[in-house]
Amino acid sequence: KYVSKAVGIELQKSTIDKLNRSGIRCFEKTSDVKEKFEIVSLFHVLEHLLNPIETLIDIKDNLLEQNGYIIIEVPHANDFLLNHLQSQEFKSFTLWSQHLILHTRSSLRRFLEYSGYRNITIKGLQRYSISNHFNWIANNRPNGHRDILSFFENEELKASYENSLASIDATDTLVAIAEK
Repeated sequence: KYVSKAVGIELQKSTIDKLNRSGIRCFEKTSDVKEKFEIVSLFHVLEHLLNPIETLIDIKDNLLEQNGYIIIEVPHANDFLLNHLQSQEFKSFTLWSQHLILHTRSSLRRFLEYSGYRNITIKGLQRYSISNHFNWIANNRPNGHRDILSFFENEELKASYENSLASIDATDTLVAIAEK
């Protein structure tokens, strides 16, 4: 309801079929798409690609309108649980075989610059709450937002925690916006 048209790229045939049946046009390869867009988004995609720079160039050259934007969301290599708490269980959870790379602000910017994008903005975002972090510390697994650990959370604490993590560049996610 927020856009005039949306098109998806998906590798799994069953998901392509499901999306097409639901009214979202979906293709297996970017070369199958014969139109250009104002915005292309990759939400937790780039870290799974074998040739991410090749894909970024392909998107810029073949999918984005002139002055179009790419929005990328990726796991942050400087995540607080990875680098400050050194949670081995979280490392195993995050660094699973399908995550081929985790980005820092610097690496994500370099990938985008090398691929020919400009006006790059990168922000840290904390997707998971402090109760999730407590659960990793206490129980070596995700969640916490659905059990007793969430009893003290409120919007003020969530915002404060995100701001604190952002101040030391330790959020769990990076979001980049760049122009063609």
